Formats: sequence, structure tokens, C-alpha cells
Amino acid sequence: MKKRIFLKIVLLWLISIMAFSRNQKSEINLYILQFDNINNNSEINWLKEGFPDLLISHFKNIESINCFPSADLDNDFEKFKETKPLTNFILSAKYKKEHGNFIINLQLSDLTNWNTIGQENLNISSGDLAIIVDKLNTLVENLVINSIKAKKSTIPADRIIKQSVSNKEKDTPNQISQATRNISKAIDLLLNPPEVKDEPDNDPKSQDIFSLKINNHIADSRSFQLILNKINQNPYQIEIDDPVFKRDPLNHEYMIISFNIAYRLKRNIIKEMLNMLPCKQLETSKYSGFYFPVDNFIFNQKMLDQITSGLYKTYPVITLLDEKTDYAFHIFDIPKNWNSLMTKTNIYNEFFPLYQITVAPDGVKLYLNKKDLEIPYSIKIPVNNLINVKKIDIKMLSEDQIINIIH
Repeated sequence: MKKRIFLKIVLLWLISIMAFSRNQKSEINLYILQFDNINNNSEINWLKEGFPDLLISHFKNIESINCFPSADLDNDFEKFKETKPLTNFILSAKYKKEHGNFIINLQLSDLTNWNTIGQENLNISSGDLAIIVDKLNTLVENLVINSIKAKKSTIPADRIIKQSVSNKEKDTPNQISQATRNISKAIDLLLNPPEVKDEPDNDPKSQDIFSLKINNHIADSRSFQLILNKINQNPYQIEIDDPVFKRDPLNHEYMIISFNIAYRLKRNIIKEMLNMLPCKQLETSKYSGFYFPVDNFIFNQKMLDQITSGLYKTYPVITLLDEKTDYAFHIFDIPKNWNSLMTKTNIYNEFFPLYQITVAPDGVKLYLNKKDLEIPYSIKIPVNNLINVKKIDIKMLSEDQIINIIH
């Protein structure tokens, strides 16, 4: 299984370099609808938005495919009339978890006529979310690529699209170096040692149980890291009040813009994600806590180092953008002990993260604050600059990311 995953990563890298290196950029616009949770299973409900977000992140590495959430469709229809890009696809999907299997049904349609041009099904028995996402990325990418090939050739789409992922793997081993095959074989042997057939097995039942526990720990650990990264990408629902403008009484060439920003933690979605994993819940008047003991996980040391270094603590950087999307002004809402690093004047020390991740010898703990934040901000801008400001952009960034902006 691990060997196949490793090979797929290599194949995707080859496809992205070879299949789309024909001096064509963004020849495809792919829009992804929110996935449909068929059985309304609350445990996996967060994947309605999670799967599209993960796919969009995957397609960022492929220059010839622009991938967007379906929410962008209304704005982009007018652009289609003007630019007429080569191809516009839309992907819809349904998913469910049934008898230990994860089942996803995919449908790709052409936006010009809404005809279905390809369908695929994913049925996987693994509980490892990272493996499920890897399979889904591969399946959708091949579905789009094969649909483009069908559109450009005389071969009917249904004959091309119905190739399975396993068949595609068989067509390309000659493109993979011997070193790659050796590495993947070594990984496969490490994680899936071959059976010894001719030697007596003293206790096959206990060995099976031990193997199952190890595999479950590996699967849960991979899922934990994937879910943690997903949470960190977009943990807040951020709302900005209408700004209030007034002249600076000391200098009429400047305007003071005041506005409130509310930071609301997506608690229900985050809890749904975390409840997919074996954990203990801890409730206090201020926090909802989740404890992930080392007995149930094999934590990646790199991930633990990232947690302790503060990578998963993010703070708002509010940017006023001019009409060319070049920044006009930044507001940094950071901890007070960072102030000495800053050369900018627009610094606030009001925000604090609404979720905390800590590493201890006995495991990892994640706390969700039960209180939301609403913070008032104001910034003084020359009137001439204010005329060009068209947008306020808010990003949640780590300390290292903020320092990169400063320098």
C-alpha cells in the first residue's frame, strides 16, 4: 500500500512536469462544488468543505489548471464571455462512510453546456485520511486530464475516462528511475514485511492483533497531522464591520479609518474533525480540550517541533490593498513581546489565538477557547492614498511569516 502511494506521488510529479509543459498556462478552469455528505454523518460532515479545499491546494502545483471553489462562479461567468478560456469544468461529488469503507462518487461536467463528460468512483477500506486524500487527488487529476485529452481527440470521453488508477500506474513504471523503485520497495518491505510460510507460527492471533494496532497507530497519526494542518489553514470565521471615516483633526490631509473585526472560531467543524480520531475530551468553563495520548499515535518529530516552535500559533495581519493589489498599509496584531521585532507603527496587541496546541511527554493537547474576539482597529492614511484603497485583506500568519513581511 505504501509503495503504491509513493509511486503515485512520483507519477503525479511526472505528470505535472511532462503532460503540461507545452507552454500553455491555465488552459483549464476547474470549479469544485461543496461535496454532498449523503448520509449526513456528523463525524465526517466537515469534509463537505474539507475535500474541496484539499483539492484546490493540490491543484495549485499544476500551472495548466486553475482550480476554484464554486463560490467564485458567479463572478467569473462575465469573464468567460470576454476571455473565452479553452475549457471550464465543474466537479461535483457525493461521499459516505459505510461498513468501514469510504465511498466517493465524482462527476465532471462541462460548464459550456452542463454535459457530464466523466465519472469516477473511489471505494477505499482504509481509515487513513491521508491515503483517502491522496487517492482522491490522483483520481480527480486523472479525470480532468483524460477529459481534456478526449476533448482534443476523436476518442470518445467514456472510453478514456473509465481507465482505473491501477491501469494508469502500469503504463508508466519505465519513467521511474531504478533508485525510486528501490526506495519504494524498501518502504513497502519495512511497513509490510513478507509472510514466512514454511515456519511454524506460535501465536498467529496475537501477531495479527499487534500488526493491526501498529497499522491503526500509523493511520491515525497521518490523519492527525492532515487534520491539524487543515485546521490551521482556516480556523476562524472573520467578519469586518463597515468602516467609519473621519478627518484627522490635527492634519486634514489625513483620514482616520475605524472598523471592528470579529474573530469567531469554527468550533463545530473543528470538533467534527478531531472526533474522527481516538482522543479524550476535557471540558472546562473556558476551554474545550482534546487530548491525544502517545499510546494511540506515532507522532512525527518534525510536526512536534513545528508545534513547539509556534508554527500553529497564528496572528492577524490586516492589509489595505490599492487597486493594483499592491499593499498600501499593514496592521499587525501581535503579542507584546514581538514589538521589538517590528519597525512598523501600526501595531496592536489585542489578539490572542482562540485555539492552543501543546506538546507534553504523554501526548498532544489541543484547546478551543469558548470565547470569541471582537477587536476595534483604526489607521491613519493620507487622503490621496485612501482614494486608491479598494479592499481589506486579512491573513492569519505565524511569527516567521510575519517577520518575512517586515523584512
